[in-house]
Amino acid sequence: GRLASAVVGRQGGNIRDFTEQSGCNRIALSSRTNSADRRFICIGNLDQVQQAEELIHRAAMGGADAAGMDRDALDQVTAIFWIPVELSGAVIGRSGATLGAIREQSGVKVQFGKEEVKSMRPCMIIGPLAAVLHAQTLIYGILVKEQQVKGPIKRPAVDDAGGEVKRFRTDGLPQETTKLLIPSKSAGAVIGRQGCGLGRIREDCGVKIEMLTNAQAPQWGDDRVVVLQGSREGRQLAVASVLQQAFPHEDGLPAVLKMLVTRAEAGAIIGKGGGTLKHLREQSGVSVQVEKNDIMGERLVSSRGALTNLVMVAQMILEVMST
Repeated sequence: GRLASAVVGRQGGNIRDFTEQSGCNRIALSSRTNSADRRFICIGNLDQVQQAEELIHRAAMGGADAAGMDRDALDQVTAIFWIPVELSGAVIGRSGATLGAIREQSGVKVQFGKEEVKSMRPCMIIGPLAAVLHAQTLIYGILVKEQQVKGPIKRPAVDDAGGEVKRFRTDGLPQETTKLLIPSKSAGAVIGRQGCGLGRIREDCGVKIEMLTNAQAPQWGDDRVVVLQGSREGRQLAVASVLQQAFPHEDGLPAVLKMLVTRAEAGAIIGKGGGTLKHLREQSGVSVQVEKNDIMGERLVSSRGALTNLVMVAQMILEVMST
């Protein structure tokens, strides 16, 4: 946990560099949990993710040296490899034989979780970094071979929003609401053809999602209101998905985050003496503004910058509002 800041870098600079150098679609720091450790989520192909893991580990070692900490604590790393349920049997093998062979060949501890998260199961790999990378390569080879036999599998997106990944369901959980504003010109990209974009967000994130028409919320001008309802973790994922669709990387333009919050939530985001707002700015590397005046009981929280930074600050804002 203490080394997370060294890995993230000033204003998230290291994370941006690691994402670019590795070619990963995304690298993100997990939400805080009861554990003292923090997790980095890397999304990409095998080569990209493994390069990102090496960069993160190197930065953590440098942070340990700078802080005068013992490097021995970093000799053992833990990686979670998410396996499609349909392919998990091939990784385990008959009576656990394949899993045993992976342990023996790579010299790592491997724990296969029984819980299922969006049709995926977690495979926890523990050992020296080089051994963990070797085990990942072995597992990936098994998955490729098995998938060639079974054919393509619809693989849901894993949780890149951070925290301990949970099974996102909308039933039986508090149905809190998050509201975003997106440019009207981006609405079609988020909605998708015949609503498939919104449907995918519902399925992948486990949230209810609705986009209001300009006539339903005329007070926000040319922006459209996106209403998300579900667990905090689900809404964090959904916010990331909406921003990614509304502000595609290929446009080369800065992304814009606009969130509508209540007066009480605005106060929590600002914090005592502006302390929370300052922390959000420092950790995310982007400026965050909270409008002083409300419109029909809602205040606008806005930020502009790189998509990765905006997703990070949105996650942090949702955490602040949920505490």
